[in-house]
Amino acid sequence: MSKLKIIGLIIGFVLIALVISIGTFYFVQQKKLTVSYLISQANEPEDFEETVCINEDCDDSYQIKAKKYKYSGSKYFDEIVEMNEYSGDTKQYAFRVSTGWNHMENIEIGRIELPYADKNASIKCSYNFRGEQNWQPCTEKQFVKSLEKISALKKENGKKFEEIAKKLTNLEKDCEAERVNFVTCVQEHSKLENEARNALREVRNTTIELK
Repeated sequence: MSKLKIIGLIIGFVLIALVISIGTFYFVQQKKLTVSYLISQANEPEDFEETVCINEDCDDSYQIKAKKYKYSGSKYFDEIVEMNEYSGDTKQYAFRVSTGWNHMENIEIGRIELPYADKNASIKCSYNFRGEQNWQPCTEKQFVKSLEKISALKKENGKKFEEIAKKLTNLEKDCEAERVNFVTCVQEHSKLENEARNALREVRNTTIELK
């Protein structure tokens, strides 16, 4: 066999190996953009009672059984809650992030509904499920890639709530220590609670449009 043929064969093998490597890398990267992959990287689930709110203020609600996964691989979310009691043919996955805020330990940044009975059924997402509950068609890839953006938006829009929540906590301490008279406590507490409720509504209704 001539040197040229040997060189050609070597180049051919190198190109084939390169194509296979690129294909494998692409497949692995695409696999990471799925809910099942993220769950596989999370801690073992714990049984959880998810609160289902009938109205926006959640003063009328009921509990359903769910599974809660703790995830440490991202700064944009750290909890995934799996629920399958909303519909017999789908499962919902709520992605949440710890806040460090007073009166609100975490916020939901997004929710995706995946079919499991009918694999050809459509997928939908919501970023304001706890608010106006608008759903939009999506893919798992779109949803997973959007978590960074929506998490940053909700945290930014939550600064107002965080500030009000701190004032509310300080007021409660002052009232408990009787540093503020009773009438002022009642009036200021009611005022701050209302402001906090409105600020939280803004956070929960923060959403993005997928393209």
